[in-house]
Amino acid sequence: MSVIINGGGISGVILALMLSKFTLGKLRINIIERLPSSLFSSAYDTRYIALSRNSYCTLMSFGISSILSSCSVAIKEIEVSFDNRDVVLSASDYQMSALGYVIELHSVTSKIFNMLNKLTSVDFFCPAKLQQIIRNRFDCSVILHGGREISAQLLIAADGSYSVLGDLCGIEWEFFDYKQVAVIANIVTALPHEGRAFEIFTCYGSVALLPILNSQSAVIWCIPISYKEEVLNWSSSEFCQSLQKIVKWKLGAILDVDKRYCFSLFLRKSKSHISHRLALVGNAAQTLHPIAGQGFNLGFRDVLNISKIISNANVRSMDIGDYNILKLYEKSRQLDQGRVITMTHGLVCMFNGSCFPLIFSGNFVLSAMRHSKLLRDIFVRTVLSW
Repeated sequence: MSVIINGGGISGVILALMLSKFTLGKLRINIIERLPSSLFSSAYDTRYIALSRNSYCTLMSFGISSILSSCSVAIKEIEVSFDNRDVVLSASDYQMSALGYVIELHSVTSKIFNMLNKLTSVDFFCPAKLQQIIRNRFDCSVILHGGREISAQLLIAADGSYSVLGDLCGIEWEFFDYKQVAVIANIVTALPHEGRAFEIFTCYGSVALLPILNSQSAVIWCIPISYKEEVLNWSSSEFCQSLQKIVKWKLGAILDVDKRYCFSLFLRKSKSHISHRLALVGNAAQTLHPIAGQGFNLGFRDVLNISKIISNANVRSMDIGDYNILKLYEKSRQLDQGRVITMTHGLVCMFNGSCFPLIFSGNFVLSAMRHSKLLRDIFVRTVLSW
């Protein structure tokens, strides 16, 4: 049995790692990645992502504890604020060492890539691009640009928001444009973060500060698309001054900011996560707004579930690409996906406008959480995905 994974990013390599571990190397894994392998050893991607405590601990169980510990920072406290009201959630309140972790995306991806590259059961094809997909009754084939053909029993799309594999297989998506962009950068502050993260809601979007390595903080600043050019054209000092007005002095003065990147924000979800000999995971299945940091953790659970289902089928010598097997995956993910997408979309809509009802709603929610331990507990277990 063999599988083809299109996408050698974080979701793709974690999926390959899990499949290799679960099947004890008895499943042939082919990974197709459009970028050259040389980029995995260079810092081409400086983004950070937040992992829930549950996602982090699950990943640790796959033998990559040294990789994660060298590329991550623990979130010990989260402060959520809106309109001068705030709620502070501390890991110590729940007898935990951390509420979650922030990992350096490129470092973790490249180190797992190097680990997989040493396995005889894993083959990488990079740089490589899909040209044609052939799906037969009992197997499927991928033809790459240049003519090379790879065959397997199952195709898995782990190639991000605008999935090439999904498009070639006729997958349809639902799309909602938030008319926002996320400006991403790393900042240096006068005070060390000490493991503190901040989610600041404004009437025009949210700002997240995540603790990262070297006592810096990663910024995800969501703004209306109409302000995109203005913000990107700011000097470093103008950017720091404007950000300072929003985050105030939570980490002291903002001293410097590195290169800024910009991403459009939207909700895009596939109408079906499976098709004939095809499954979609991660951002290929659904791309969410970064508010509350749910996107990667939701995609991680896609990867974990399909890895277990494929591995169980493989152990029983069943066809891993059979539609009934794939239906088990889709059914197992529907409730979780629906819950997180609804919650994330609702938060964006609640904190995206300057009208009184929205301001009142935001204030009411935070005031209620501030005075109710039960609501804080629900928030922690739901939003932080315990």
